[in-house]
Amino acid sequence: MHLEPLAESLTVLAAFTGSDSAVDATTHLRGIVVLLAASVFAAALLGRLGQSSILGYLGAGILLGPNALRLVAADAQTRILSEVGVVLLLFTIGIEFSPERLLRLGRSAMLGGILQVAATMAAVVLLTAAGLGFPLRGALVAGAALAMSSTAIVLALLKERGELDTAHGRIALGILIVQDVCVPPLMLILDAAGAPGALLWNVAGALGKAAVLLAGVAFVARFLLPWLLGFAARTESSEVFTLTALTACLGTAWAASALGLSLPLGAFVAGVVLGGSAYSHQIAADVLPFRSLFYSLFFVSIGMLLDLRVVFGGLGDVLLLALAVVLGKALIAATIIRLLRFPIRVAAQAGLEIAQAGEFSFVLLSIGMAEGGGLDRATHQSLLAACVLSMLATPALLTAGPRIAAWAEKLRLGPADREGAVTRRLAPVRRDHVVICGFGPVGETLGRVLESCEIPYVALELSARTVERARATGKPVLYGDATRREVLAAAGAREARVLAVCVPDPIAARAITRTARDLSDRVMILVRTKFVSEVKELYSLGATEVVEEERETALEILARSLRAFAIPKDVVGREIQQIRAAGYAVSDDLGHKPRSLGDVTQVLRGIGAEVLTIAEGSRAAGQALWELDLRRRTGASVLAVLRKGQVTPAPGGDFTLLPGDVVVAAGAPPHLMAIEQEFQAPASGVVPAPKREDGKGKA
Repeated sequence: MHLEPLAESLTVLAAFTGSDSAVDATTHLRGIVVLLAASVFAAALLGRLGQSSILGYLGAGILLGPNALRLVAADAQTRILSEVGVVLLLFTIGIEFSPERLLRLGRSAMLGGILQVAATMAAVVLLTAAGLGFPLRGALVAGAALAMSSTAIVLALLKERGELDTAHGRIALGILIVQDVCVPPLMLILDAAGAPGALLWNVAGALGKAAVLLAGVAFVARFLLPWLLGFAARTESSEVFTLTALTACLGTAWAASALGLSLPLGAFVAGVVLGGSAYSHQIAADVLPFRSLFYSLFFVSIGMLLDLRVVFGGLGDVLLLALAVVLGKALIAATIIRLLRFPIRVAAQAGLEIAQAGEFSFVLLSIGMAEGGGLDRATHQSLLAACVLSMLATPALLTAGPRIAAWAEKLRLGPADREGAVTRRLAPVRRDHVVICGFGPVGETLGRVLESCEIPYVALELSARTVERARATGKPVLYGDATRREVLAAAGAREARVLAVCVPDPIAARAITRTARDLSDRVMILVRTKFVSEVKELYSLGATEVVEEERETALEILARSLRAFAIPKDVVGREIQQIRAAGYAVSDDLGHKPRSLGDVTQVLRGIGAEVLTIAEGSRAAGQALWELDLRRRTGASVLAVLRKGQVTPAPGGDFTLLPGDVVVAAGAPPHLMAIEQEFQAPASGVVPAPKREDGKGKA
């Protein structure tokens, strides 16, 4: 990934300006246009099929490149543009994943990610170097590439399936983030491994040199770049700020390369340094369109390297390699997650979610094709094809995940769970209490309300950090997998009055509902779900009530919208209850109700309301309401008074108004004008009593 920045930049400039007669700028531009057009079509097509756009970029490169239709040549200019995409990608990753954010991932995610990368690399190196006779650097390149997984694909699928907040989704995402952050140091190690001399000495020397150089780069980025960005921001020109951000990114990468480091590593460090600045969000927004453009060209250029003749010539070996990658990575990841004391179900699903190769697999494999990279053409082609196939298999792996997890759970493999400790610590069980399954935002809010009402509860949670934080404040929250029968029994599900299923994982919610109903016929089971499709099945499994988030959110918005039009609260409540009783279906006979309710709204609007302030020195200041006799003298009524954050609704006659009080008054417009004069008139002035609309003259 090293460039000779000045020479190659001049080559690109010459190609696009026509300054070199040997280079046809029109030809290069035509090639880029063809690639981008094909990328758009392929990405849109695969998006409709539920696949990642990355596979579309790869497919476009395979078909249009020199090994298939030969419509575009894999020239140096395309390679440089693709490497710019990698630089921008690492820069934005550095901005998004600052050290503070990495620490928030938790010990399990960080330790799990580091162990997964190290264990996968070790397994691949042993198999390829010792078993297949690969050169050591080639084995390291293959190990590093296959240790990566696709953050983009997994994140998109977890969002689509509504499993991003589940236990397996959180641990998988944490490991994926750690993998991404491991890429720059891995590139540094792979570069050092290709130098002559002892491997460990080279790596140690490279790491030491990198630490010194990166400290200098970070120092400059920390003090110089914020000043430049501040100067650009003060110009109030979006163009100047965007160009400054791009200059900061590419300039830091170039400076790192000139010092002997890789371009992406320098960009990553610049991103990390700027990630904590006040400009980070705007920088990410400005750089993202450029990153997407060059990033797509990178994957297209990778596809252009894949020779289908080589792949189909050894198709059996490629399929076996892809299968070995998926099974091996899933097994390694699941074992590590299991050793971190996660339940078998969570470990199995998370392992399958990170079993594919990833975007950075191609970045790392490109190092193996450089001079002295250690990978021959056939091996490189096989690894590329296996990575693509593993990424294609990801949706099917996530779909099969629950069934495979259920099968793995029956085997009871690995160390004992912590449920035994939960069982012992919960005895003796309570009676007529609430069991909360999942102590995330929903469960925690429920627990807080139960505490205020002095209703006993016990909560079960799978996040060790959440359990520790809750127990530190004295909350009855214990670590345990609520899908397990013995855990629910120990929490007193048989004796509980209510069991609230607050977990965001639909698979776990179904399992908890089924198990809880098997334990007790009398317990009220309340279940939350994000999807309408889950409601019917949850009721069939024994749920007493199912709260479907999307529709309940819609009803809440409806209720608040109606209240904004002054429709009475009891009327709104009846409407909501009717919709719930009809299974969230709005019947046709509701169509006349808004018109009839409009009469009520019109009446309320006719009363009118105004917010007024008692002025210093006004007639009303220091007077009790009975002394002012505002209703008789002005025709307006005082509905409420706000004083120092405290609201007094419908104040009595002995309530004394003070300067600064905020008064909510109701009446017709002339009455409101009269009461406003009363509140603002000087105390020494003579204020005539206004005439009322009933024509009775002054009081």
